[in-house]
Amino acid sequence: MKKHSRTLHLQTGILALEPLVIMLLFIFIMVLANNGIVNVINQNWIHAANSAALAGAEKLYEKSNNPNAGQMAIDEAVSYALLQSWLGRQITVAQVTVTTGRWVNCTFSAGGSPLNAVRVDISAPVDPEGNLSGITALFGQIKLPMFATLPDQTTAVAAYYESKVVLVEHFGNTCVQ
Repeated sequence: MKKHSRTLHLQTGILALEPLVIMLLFIFIMVLANNGIVNVINQNWIHAANSAALAGAEKLYEKSNNPNAGQMAIDEAVSYALLQSWLGRQITVAQVTVTTGRWVNCTFSAGGSPLNAVRVDISAPVDPEGNLSGITALFGQIKLPMFATLPDQTTAVAAYYESKVVLVEHFGNTCVQ
């Protein structure tokens, strides 16, 4: 009989741990899913900034002899950024800032002459409470920052050198001279 009661106590103890283990596993899965959503959004913004900067720099190169080349490059970069989306939502004009300038010695300087670079900044659409506008994940609204890092702004710089357009800076750690 004692053997039976000892087995019963052991089984009862294991049964008491099962809900805890299941709850921890569920929380872990929810955190992973939220981080996946954040990473997808981040990659979408990086792609949008990169393609817009490249389009703007290409327009600067094509129209380098035109006195309105700077404005033409800005218009081209904005139009490319607005073609991009993140989780099915279009990037808006309010999220995009485009600046033309010079890329020299791994440094972007706004303005200057002759123009050879375009910097595109895409901002995260957040409400006053820090929620990522309109996106709900498994834990509710995505707040910035969360477990995975979602920058409040993504920046890319493209420039032209010797008849080629290159992405010279993105993620803040690339330098091409």
